[in-house]
Amino acid sequence: MAAVICLAVAQTDPCLAADLSPQDAGARMGQALSAAKFCPGAKTTSKMLDLPKTFGDADQAVIKAEAEKIIAAWTAALTCVESNPEIKMYTGCRKTKIMTCNATWREIGPDGTELPGLVDFTAPPLRDDN
Repeated sequence: MAAVICLAVAQTDPCLAADLSPQDAGARMGQALSAAKFCPGAKTTSKMLDLPKTFGDADQAVIKAEAEKIIAAWTAALTCVESNPEIKMYTGCRKTKIMTCNATWREIGPDGTELPGLVDFTAPPLRDDN
């Protein structure tokens, strides 16, 4: 069952309707929860907490399972250890984190293109000057 989610977007458009499956909702929840854990200044919002409430009880297990898959993928990708952390240059782990956090900012951040407002950031996006 798809749900219609209406989220406030900026001041120019009062509402964005997104037709989401439980799998999509779970994936976006996992993305938001992971961003709060791994991206500097990221935090989940009340919109993220309300997202599963728009689905029935039968969909809750699907949402949870999908969120857990995304969280596991982020954890596997972003808990790597650099071979020489003393070097002040962008390394593979840092680049992966920058790309992942910036994509999240663009997709589900305050002015996101996919499902805006699931996360908020107290810091600007990370930069990759390399």
